[in-house]
Amino acid sequence: MDLKIFQYFSQVFFTTIIVLFPIINPLGTGLALNSILSRLDNKKRRVVARSIAVYAFFLCVTTLLIGQPILKLFGLSIPIVQLAGGILIVRAGWQLFNSSTNEDKAQDVNGLNNIESQLFYPLTFPITAGAGVMAAILSLSAKNFDSNWFNIIVAFLAIVGGIFVNCVLIYIIYNNSIKITTKLSASMQNVINKISAFLIFCVGLDILWDALSKLIATLKV
Repeated sequence: MDLKIFQYFSQVFFTTIIVLFPIINPLGTGLALNSILSRLDNKKRRVVARSIAVYAFFLCVTTLLIGQPILKLFGLSIPIVQLAGGILIVRAGWQLFNSSTNEDKAQDVNGLNNIESQLFYPLTFPITAGAGVMAAILSLSAKNFDSNWFNIIVAFLAIVGGIFVNCVLIYIIYNNSIKITTKLSASMQNVINKISAFLIFCVGLDILWDALSKLIATLKV
């Protein structure tokens, strides 16, 4: 591989990892979802973690492939996508914050069959990979997809590689999040879950505010 091509690939690859990781925040989100994941046995939790990681990967790659054309087709802007996604994240954080920890209700989600309907929404989208992630991917594609088809292919592979690394981290952290809290008391776990849910709520508000700020800036005085 030509040195310049390798340097370009590496630059886009590591940029993608660095840009997406704090937005996805698998550690914080994994702890926030611990109230759900901790109710599953090791095998089921592994299946759930893998499913979320796979869904997140295909969601991100689909956004990379058709995101810009879809936005243009419907006349949508990235701030509008951020606004809608922020609302969904706020809603998800609020629901997690107010979720019951009673034992009888915990039994209702103590199996893979009962959680399958939640694997894509809301566990993958918008909690794991929401509007912020989609907007970041759209920004990466807009920045790196120029008129040179060879550079576009290199950038595409690099971004996909960065997405893949983040999804592997999602799987590893989600699958092992229970180990982080096993030595904590039930009350401390509840505190961590509530704080993490509150942080998800705040992330949603931050995305909402960022989107509103961009939309307000476009208004002509």
